[in-house]
Amino acid sequence: MTGKPELWLALISATSLLLSTNCSRNEIAESGTSESKSRSLSFWIWNRQTPLSAKEIKSLEQASVARLYWQLGELSVLNGTIETISRFKIPDSTGGIQVVPVIRIASSVASPENLDASKLAVWAREAGVSSTVQFDYDCPNRLLPEYGQLLRGFRNAFGPIELSITALGDWCYADGWTAVEGEIDSAFPMLYDIFPERDQKQSTLDPRPLVEVPQLEKLLAEWNQKVNIPWEVGLPNFRRLTIFRDGTSNGHIRDWSREDLLGNPDLSLTGQTEPGVFLFQVARPTRVGEFAIEPDTRLCLRECDRTQLRKAIELTHGTSARGVCWFQMPRTGLASGGWSLREIANGFEGQPQLALEIRDQFLIAKNTGTSDLSPGWESGTKISLRWNGTALREYIPGDLDVPSFQRGEQDVPLFAATGMTFPISNIPAGESRSSGLILFRDPKISLALEYRIGEDSWTPLPFSTCPTTAP
Repeated sequence: MTGKPELWLALISATSLLLSTNCSRNEIAESGTSESKSRSLSFWIWNRQTPLSAKEIKSLEQASVARLYWQLGELSVLNGTIETISRFKIPDSTGGIQVVPVIRIASSVASPENLDASKLAVWAREAGVSSTVQFDYDCPNRLLPEYGQLLRGFRNAFGPIELSITALGDWCYADGWTAVEGEIDSAFPMLYDIFPERDQKQSTLDPRPLVEVPQLEKLLAEWNQKVNIPWEVGLPNFRRLTIFRDGTSNGHIRDWSREDLLGNPDLSLTGQTEPGVFLFQVARPTRVGEFAIEPDTRLCLRECDRTQLRKAIELTHGTSARGVCWFQMPRTGLASGGWSLREIANGFEGQPQLALEIRDQFLIAKNTGTSDLSPGWESGTKISLRWNGTALREYIPGDLDVPSFQRGEQDVPLFAATGMTFPISNIPAGESRSSGLILFRDPKISLALEYRIGEDSWTPLPFSTCPTTAP
């Protein structure tokens, strides 16, 4: 789906609104179809120092995740000496899930010949590598034979080890691929970010989607024909916000929030050019995250379209690939994060189901379905509440998007409101979002609220008297 609000309104209505009236929380449903469970499901974990939480480990085990490819560090080389750019701690315990350390070789390393294989083996051993390792290096196609020599030298210097690599999507067309394949145990071609931005005019670029099924289908067929070792398909699971100025890309904004885009009066969404591609016009100088944005720029938000990913997964089933490895593992609360673990484990074939209740003067919205509730980046469907009289005394912000306050159809200050409206936030499958404290002058008012989704009919809102705090 493209995330258009009218589609989500129809979906919510069609799947029926589930109204929870008790205090219990459903356990995460067993995820994944029989087809997806028969194939390997893995994730890359990047730039992370903290260990997995018990909740994360449980969710990964329930989704039958086979392996985690955890970035151990990034290195470069200067005058023949290996320089550590970053180092990350591999966790001691991840339940029964295998963790494979990944060493990133920086793009600044112009040629594999600049690295000494023996020194690379020493660096890896000192960093904690023992029985298995994966290398991540964007080697130019013409230098793949030299990359193969580096990998052979590493194995000879390190000793017995299971060795895998990530691979650029177009390496399957390179004459030097066989020189690399003969030195490794498995390959992970990353079938995204393969092509440059499209030429729209001579002076501008048309941003490409993160997932392009026609191109991916061709690459899958080529890899399936060329590869003679175990392999997994690398697919994306993230959102990317890019600055375009004077027809060229000026880099990506790493640290940003949904509110930076939807709550910024100086930005306006001009449209969705392709599945998962949204363009924002900049009206006045503003800031997004830590970046100053000028009016002569445009912002492009790219997310991994659910329908395109579902088609991509289906295409892998017709190949010898043992499964899919996703970049990267879902992390709750990051705007740049992608789809939830439950969504991925179900092959993007589930449906969201929204349950609402008032609990201790908090509005709780829980997605009890097997698919993420993601209304997109346009003006989405709203949750509206109303009550009798001007009884609202205070509202404290919570997890849900910031509400507006109304008296009838007119926006008014909080103290004059007889209703309030929340934009529906992204709610991953199995998770909930809470408003802040909705404090009425008479607490009994919270037991007689009415709600509606979008333009549906008004309905009494269920309530719970459980002595709990907001999640």
